[in-house]
Amino acid sequence: MIVQKCLKGVHGITTKDAQDILSGGGILCNWWRNVGSISPSQVRQKLTASNLDLHVNNYAAVQADTPYISLTAGCVSRNQYLKTNIVLPARTIAVEFATDGGMHAGYIFYCWLLVGLNPAAEIEGIAEEIRELNTYQSYSPYQTEGEIAAKVLVPANQIEGFEKVDSNGQSKSWVSNPNFVPPSKVNNSRDAI
Repeated sequence: MIVQKCLKGVHGITTKDAQDILSGGGILCNWWRNVGSISPSQVRQKLTASNLDLHVNNYAAVQADTPYISLTAGCVSRNQYLKTNIVLPARTIAVEFATDGGMHAGYIFYCWLLVGLNPAAEIEGIAEEIRELNTYQSYSPYQTEGEIAAKVLVPANQIEGFEKVDSNGQSKSWVSNPNFVPPSKVNNSRDAI
């Protein structure tokens, strides 16, 4: 396993909502937020490879009850014709989601997750590195979003803080999480691209 730094772009929330995420709520999956209460047996039933595939490739159909949380760690794409690698930075991708494509102001949360080297959709505490083509070999039109899929919850103590951005992606403020536990507590840490 590795420790992966990730970003989560969010729009449609208030600064108070963003602060509540830091103060203990963490980032909940849509399913948990919508139903209010979940049980371990329900989590086990929801965490499946087929549900992960739906989350990644048909999000509109499952967004209200997905147990997965999309974050980005950036990505490298390739232009074979030009023989060039194209870096897609995590912050650029997160801004796109935080601003709803430049339509609104939003928030970017900075966090870290444990990521497995093999697919393990059923294991709650390990995020899935969807962007990794050596692991997730099926074609996805969303691969360049650099997705890391967390499961059920990104704990508040793994969120360093949040950045408020305007509709152009310009930083307006930064709020640190006083309860953040840095990933240096875990070996094998690496930064987002």
